[in-house]
Amino acid sequence: MPQFLKNPKFQRAFLSAVLILTTAVLAYSLWALIVEFQTFNQGGYLRRQHVRHLQRGVVEFDANKISGWMTFKYINLIFNLPPEYLKNELKITDKRYPDVSIVSLAKRQKQDSAEILQATIAAIKAHSANN
Repeated sequence: MPQFLKNPKFQRAFLSAVLILTTAVLAYSLWALIVEFQTFNQGGYLRRQHVRHLQRGVVEFDANKISGWMTFKYINLIFNLPPEYLKNELKITDKRYPDVSIVSLAKRQKQDSAEILQATIAAIKAHSANN
């Protein structure tokens, strides 16, 4: 064994370096966890209505549950749809998707919101029938 490994000053310095490194790794891991939690929370996935739907599992389809104020993000969540499904089915090109409501999308595309609402309902029914 090399002589410097037996030196008490070296051993203290080595242990201090290991302790500092371990503390830094733990601090970084805690920071990363907090950032991920905040991102998840800001995405709206920890709001009470979302958690309630997730706890119940897949929501059975009910056309009355869809309304013009709903965003596509919310519709995707409550009906357990893939994130890009409605975008592809309805050929939505709005950059704000999925954070855009049916009414807002209709106004931007100069369409009747009832038409987009009916197309959304039809797309969800088709997805439910295939899955």
